[in-house]
Amino acid sequence: MEQLAPRMWPQESRIGFCWLPADKSKKDCKMKDGNPFESFWNELHIDF
Repeated sequence: MEQLAPRMWPQESRIGFCWLPADKSKKDCKMKDGNPFESFWNELHIDF
């Protein structure tokens, strides 16, 4: 993943999709909150 991710999914192209109720701000979407999400993305050194 260390060698593949930068070529196939460059940091400037990384996006995530988050479902939120209409009355919530986009800032409320925390892609890396909770388990297993935080540890999974951190292990791969992926930031959004």
